[in-house]
Formats: sequence, C-alpha cells, structure tokens
Amino acid sequence: MSKAPLPLIPWEKIFPSGEPRCVHVSQAVQEVALDLFILGFPSQANRLLSTLHETMNGLTFHHRETELAIYNAWEGSGSTPDWITNPSPEKTIVGFWWNDGKWSWNSEEKEQTLGNDWRYALPEKGQNVTELAQQASEYLTKHKRAQENIGNGQIISQGDEIDIDRIYMTLDVVVQIFVEQGDEKSARDVLGIRIPQIYRQIRQRIIEKFPTEKDQLRRHITARTGEGKAPAMWKINDHIEALHKSLHIDAESIETYVDDGIDRVERLFSKGESSPYVGKPIAGLIRILDESYVTARKVPTYEGPGMLVEKKDIENLTTFLRSPATDDEIAELEKKLARPADNEDEAAGAVHAFQFPEDYKEFLRITNGFYSGDQPTGQTSIFHGHAGVDRSAEDVIGGYDYTLFPNLIDIDDNVTDVPLDFPHCVTIGAGGDEGYICLIEPESVRETLAEFEKAYAEAGVREKRMYEFAAMDLYGGVEKLRETEWMVVVVYHWDTNQYIYGGFREYLEREAVPFAVRQGKEAAEEAEKLARKKKRYYDGNAPEDSALQGDDNYGRAGWSKLEDEFYKEPVSDWDEDQWESGDLQPVPIRLGGTRNFLIGEGPHENDLIFSIEPQNVASLLRIFEEYAQARERKNTVYRLAALDLYGDLEKLREVKWLVLVF
Repeated sequence: MSKAPLPLIPWEKIFPSGEPRCVHVSQAVQEVALDLFILGFPSQANRLLSTLHETMNGLTFHHRETELAIYNAWEGSGSTPDWITNPSPEKTIVGFWWNDGKWSWNSEEKEQTLGNDWRYALPEKGQNVTELAQQASEYLTKHKRAQENIGNGQIISQGDEIDIDRIYMTLDVVVQIFVEQGDEKSARDVLGIRIPQIYRQIRQRIIEKFPTEKDQLRRHITARTGEGKAPAMWKINDHIEALHKSLHIDAESIETYVDDGIDRVERLFSKGESSPYVGKPIAGLIRILDESYVTARKVPTYEGPGMLVEKKDIENLTTFLRSPATDDEIAELEKKLARPADNEDEAAGAVHAFQFPEDYKEFLRITNGFYSGDQPTGQTSIFHGHAGVDRSAEDVIGGYDYTLFPNLIDIDDNVTDVPLDFPHCVTIGAGGDEGYICLIEPESVRETLAEFEKAYAEAGVREKRMYEFAAMDLYGGVEKLRETEWMVVVVYHWDTNQYIYGGFREYLEREAVPFAVRQGKEAAEEAEKLARKKKRYYDGNAPEDSALQGDDNYGRAGWSKLEDEFYKEPVSDWDEDQWESGDLQPVPIRLGGTRNFLIGEGPHENDLIFSIEPQNVASLLRIFEEYAQARERKNTVYRLAALDLYGDLEKLREVKWLVLVF
C-alpha cells in the first residue's frame, strides 16, 4: 500500500519551473522550516536553514514575523544552530543584532526588537481568561469569516460572539492564553486537535490535486497557526508523537523531502532558474506564443491582458502571425534608427549606424510584429510591426531611476545598485498592456557593465554574494551578465516596477512566452468552468463543443439545479450598514423553484443571464410587500433601494419580468 503524501507543500509548487528567484526561494524555504518545527522535526528544519546560510553566505530574514517565529522555534526546541550562537563575521545574518563588533543572538532582546503585535489578543485584567480562550478557540474553528481574516492583522468581533475587540486569533495565540493562565492541559488539547486538522487539509488538497498555488496553501497554514510568533506553543512537545501517528509521517519520509529541497536550493543558487523554453529556436518560441494567445482569445469570457480581439472576430481567429518582414524593410528600418553623434570628439554630422541583434531580426523574418486587429502599434499588442519601431521611449526610460539590479532591494537593500542612466534604446512593442518594450543598445549596456565591475571590485564578501544572487536571478549569473550585449527593459506607465532582461531571446524565454502559456492555460480552465456551469442550468447536457450562443439549449426554458438563495441587494452606500447588520430583510430568489430562461452571457467572466417568468415575479413581490409592511419604520430604506434598482417603489410593483445575472 502506497504512503499518503506528506502534509507539506510540494517542492514543485515552491520551485515552479521558470519562476524561482533566490530571494523568493529563501523566504519559502524559511516557511517550510517553520512547518517542520511545528510538526516536531527541528533537526530537519535546521538542515534547510543551514543550507540557506551556507549558499547565501549568511541568512536574510524577509519578514519580522518569520524571524520571531524561527527564534521561538529554536529556543523552544533547544536547537539553536552554532552559526547563530557563534556567528562567523563573514556570514552576515540580516535581521539579527550587532553587539560588540559581531553578530549575535540575545534572547532577552528578541521581542523588544522584533515587536509583539500578537499580544493584542491577550485579555485585559479581570476578564475570565479560560472561558475567553475557549471562546476564542471555538470561534477560530467554527466561524468561516474569522478564519478567512486571520492573518490580515485584526478581526473586529461581530455582536456578542466573542468579548475581544481586536484579536489576532491564531492557534499560537490561543495556546499562549491558556499557558499564561496555567492551563497547559487545554493548551495541549488545542495543539493536539488543531495542528493535525490544519495539515490534514493541506494533504487533502494535494491528494485531490486542487489547482492551488503555493501562496494559497501558505496562507491557509499561516492564517490558522500563526506559525509560532507567540512563544508558548514551542515549549509544549508531548503531543508530537501522537501528531506523527495521526498524520502518518515519519523521520525517513521527512528526510527524503528535506534532501529534495536541499538539492533544489543548491542547484538554483549555483545554476540559476530553469525554464522549459530556454534554448528553443526563435521560430518555436513564436509558435508557442501564437498558439497560447489564440487559445486565450477563443474564450470570450477570459479577460487576460494583451492581444485583445472583438467578439465578432473570435470565430475565425486562427493565428496572430503576420507576413514576414523583408530584408529590405529591416535594412531601411535600421537606417532610420541611426542616431546623431553625441560625443564632442566626433565629427559634426556623424551618425551612429544601427543594427538589430540577430535574434530580433529572425523574429521579424518570421512575423512582422505580433499584434491583434489592424493596429501594428496598438496598446494591447505585444510586438509592433516594423513600421511602428522607433526611439519614442528613450525619454521615458531616462526619466526613471532604473538600475541594473532592480531585485537587489528584495535581496539586501544595503547593497548599492548600479544605475541605468539615460540609455540609447528603440521601442519594439507595447508589452500587451499600454507599455514599452525597449531594446537597450550595446553602447549603453557596456557603460552600465563598466559601472558594475567597479562596484563589484570594491564590494565586500557579503556584498559580492548579493550581486551574484541578483545577477543569477536576472541574467543567469555574473559571467553571463558580462557577456550580455543587448538588454530589454519593459516599462508600463501604470506600474512602478522595473523589468529587465539580458536580450531579446531572454525576454521571450523568461517572460513573453511563459506569460502567454499561463494565459492559454487559464483560458482553457475558464472554458471548462463555463461548460460545467452551463450543464448545471439545463435539463439535459449541452453539447461539449458548443459555445453558449447558438447551441440548441440557448434560450430554452430550464429548471435550475441550484439549491442556494440569491438576493437582490441595494447598490448604494447609504444603507449598507443597515443591510449587513440585518436591520433589513433581503427578499430571496430561490432559483431551485423558479421557472427561468437562459438568455445570454453577462458582462463579467462566467456570468449567465436569466429571465424570470411573471408568475414567479409576482410571488417575489408578495414576499417583498410582507417584509416592507412588517418593517414599516424601514420603509424609506426599501423605497431608496427600489429607486436604485428599479426606478422607484411603484415601478417595482408594476414589474412583470425580472432579469437575473449570475
């Protein structure tokens, strides 16, 4: 019999192909280490943290909460590594303290430095703490709204359900409340019940292959456990053996999981990210780009950015590729892009000849641009046709404080970045969303790399390693960066982030093609959702290959299979509080017993439009009149709601048919 999967986020979700960055991996691995501490495997957790410490020439904590939780875990499990208690001066720990000329760890200073916001959950003097803690634990377990908001800072209590006005009601805080009142039995009980529940849910999502991303799984854990920012949970460990039995986990399986993680970390930090598109021919990359966007645009309800088409053109859409540009057209464009001399030593009237990199020329010879409709320079196009390529973005690029390593601030904001000052560049596209894709010319690249070499030579051991990580993330390493001749910078007027790539091919491999593939995949999933949704509304199944418009079931009367209740709520803000507080009674439209006709698609993804027949509308209005009369003091509010939705109260009373968008 095969073993059940570990209740831990799979490494393939943590290291998705083509996406990992050193800084993001470091953060994710620290979070996995906290899972291992919670599950009672401190030595394996420290193996992961030690790997980060060695490969990163120190350890950077990215969140104060993560740092505090790891401190607590080390202290509670008695497993503080030697590289923390006796740190090497050459391996900086970002987030710890500098004492007497060296990095050190001091338990007494810990909470004062890191903060303790979780203590807002602790009760005030005179409150019945045991009862309060029990209420808190029940609230955490039973109330979906509370669970969804845990981890977002605070929850404001509703009514009299709980006596704490502001709570950070995670598992570690509930345990802390019990322990501080001397009730360790209740603390053990909470840990023994809730931890298996939380990690069982993670396992179930893995088994059922939920399309859940790593960040969603992580939020599920963090929002419920708190990951141990409140320290008491780390001092209780007599539930661990039962926990292992309950979750069917053992040290051997954990070791295998940790070995795999260490191998991935070391490979990433030594070789950089892997991508399934690296090394593919330009023609192959363009084919994937085209097929992915065609797939995305064939789904009318999918609203991803780039390559937008009108609904009337969807049916006949087969490709976005254009006729190739000729060699004469490319040569004429290069001549147009030559620029005047900008050096005082150069002769008057001299120009700098311009030649495109070979990979971009190859692209133009395959397709003269990649855009939708008849606008080669349209703002939803990816790449312009040759006639739209110009130098229009030079002033835009020069107006921003762009740098060679925009990711350095995430890795270590104490390391000086290298400016990318007013580079010479040509604009070759809009990036799909009102932007500029700019090819930075070799002269400007050489000037920037010369500044990098100067900064790198003057950097200390730690700073050199940070430059190396930044170069690994963006360019594939320092050596590859040194070989770079052209760069691509992508700018969006609505986005302050900077996006930079080591050439045109690298932009295709690392961003343009992976983004298009994701859009195609999301659109395909959207189409499947719509097909499933259609089937729920019909007596019989709709044909698998039919679009909603034009198929045999479109406009056919059907009985909804839904059991839920849907409400027509006021749209304005004036009565929102009264409505949410229950002072107003919404009128239910029970689709399970309502005769309706499917008449079209709504304005948003997955929306369907139904008309509700007169006899059902009459029934709804009778219910409304009963509510309005019973709550005469709120009649004005109902009248205003009717004004928002139907024109006024009298018009509502005259309605024969209703249209419902769902």
